[in-house]
Amino acid sequence: MPQPPLRVFLALGLGTVGLVATLVLALVASRVASQRLEARIEAELADVAGMMAGRLDRGLFERWRDIVILAENDTIRDPAAPLARKRRVLWRAQETYPDYAIIGLVGVDGRIQATSTGALEGAEVGHREYFTNGRHSPFVGDVHDVVLLATIDPHHDPADPPRVLDIAAPVRDDAGQLVGVVSGHLDWAWARAAEASLRETTGTPRDLAIMVLARDGTVLLGPEGLRRTRVPAELPSVAGARDGRSGTETETWPDGRRYLTGFRPTRGYRDFPGLGWTVLVRQDAGTAFASVTDLRRQILLWGLVVATVAAGIGWFAAGLLARPLRRLAIAA
Repeated sequence: MPQPPLRVFLALGLGTVGLVATLVLALVASRVASQRLEARIEAELADVAGMMAGRLDRGLFERWRDIVILAENDTIRDPAAPLARKRRVLWRAQETYPDYAIIGLVGVDGRIQATSTGALEGAEVGHREYFTNGRHSPFVGDVHDVVLLATIDPHHDPADPPRVLDIAAPVRDDAGQLVGVVSGHLDWAWARAAEASLRETTGTPRDLAIMVLARDGTVLLGPEGLRRTRVPAELPSVAGARDGRSGTETETWPDGRRYLTGFRPTRGYRDFPGLGWTVLVRQDAGTAFASVTDLRRQILLWGLVVATVAAGIGWFAAGLLARPLRRLAIAA
């Protein structure tokens, strides 16, 4: 049986070594590059979650300070000041920051004395949490539906009442006696505006969902289908945020899909303690890591191209090596 030419042996040997070496280098480069790209993508989601949490904390701190400062206004503190003057002070405060649905002054008897718009004056709110807590110290309540405010907006859908946060502070006279409570009701549209501003600033894609969860896991802000639902506390991202950690997790949500989720708990700002919210920023895992998959594919493709070229060079080099050996064999 005739033996294959020496050139074939040399070409196969050199080509195989070149092919294996190139593929190994391609796989190592693909893994290292992919890990770095994945880390960058995860860091970007965690950064967006951190920026959103920071905006919420600082925004609420500013509104909280608005109400505390308003409670120290001389006209508001003076029981003898005319109602019209108090109403004008409240209106100017609302004009300064129009995301307040209404700002009011509640008397010690629990009845609304004056409001920024003149609506609801005389209504009894002594049982409301913002009044009972606001008598003692500045108070911020969590997001909730309001029915009383909905009655003064004839254009509002009754099936979708407005949502507000209650912010209150005690009003005391010069002798330190309680004379009332100032309450501001911050429209939840404020948070949606903060989200829109963040997206515009960072160029966040629309398929990336930004969610704000209440302390009990209820979705306060997020995709339409998830609002007012409760996210399972067992999700690694939610559990991590509740433990006070920040970061990212690749996890399966109740809809059965895999998501890359950045998470960050809100922590308050300065002397504002925060409301225990959790910010989640999630994106479909396939979409989030699409650039990683594409990078791996390109590295392997170019690895095959280089290996093919190396095999051709090996064939040519084998011919150069085999020619003098063949001449030597013929001479012998």
